[in-house]
This record gives sequence, structure tokens and C-alpha cells, in this order.
Amino acid sequence: RVHQALRDINHLLPIESLELLKAKYLQVYDLYLRLSERQKRKVYGNLSEVREQLEELLHRQKKVEELLDKSGTLEQRKQWYDELQQHYQGLPMKEQEKWYAQMVHLKQSLERG
Repeated sequence: RVHQALRDINHLLPIESLELLKAKYLQVYDLYLRLSERQKRKVYGNLSEVREQLEELLHRQKKVEELLDKSGTLEQRKQWYDELQQHYQGLPMKEQEKWYAQMVHLKQSLERG
């Protein structure tokens, strides 16, 4: 069951919202805790890889929030937009949808000057 749950969450990482991914990870971790020590050793690498990927997505989301809230000169905002775009592209699709309107608004304001 743990292996199937890990495959499922790996499949969902580029798609689903971070809230759903966190909930799924907690379910997988709960299953992991119920395994024998021998089974845990076999699964630990995959589980920690999923955790690292999830942490990276959470970091990207936090960075997007921070950069969208920053204010500065037009030149500074243009530089931040490039960094923001990189973090935004690394988010899952549903998270991108969540931030899309703000990204479009920022881009339009930068284009207008």
C-alpha cells in the first residue's frame, strides 16, 4: 500500500494543490510508520525524496508570495519578475492557476511602466 501511495503522490506532484499534496504526504507517512523496520528501510529513500520535492514546492510557493508582495522601483520589479517567473513555473498546475491573475496583473503593470 505504501508503494502505491508513493506512486500516486509522485504522479500528483506536478498537478495538484499544495494543500492536497501535504495531506496525501501525511497519509503516506502514516502508512510508513506502521511498517516493520525492514520494510521502512526499503521505503525510506522514496519517502524522503517525495518529502524533499514537496519542501521545494512549498519553498517556491513562499518565494512567489514574497515576490508578489514586494514593492520597489520599476527596474527592481522587472528583476523580481524574472525570478518570480522561474518560481511560478516550478509550481504545480493548480498552484499556478491560483496565482495566475496576480502574475498577469503584475506583468501588465510592468509593461505599462
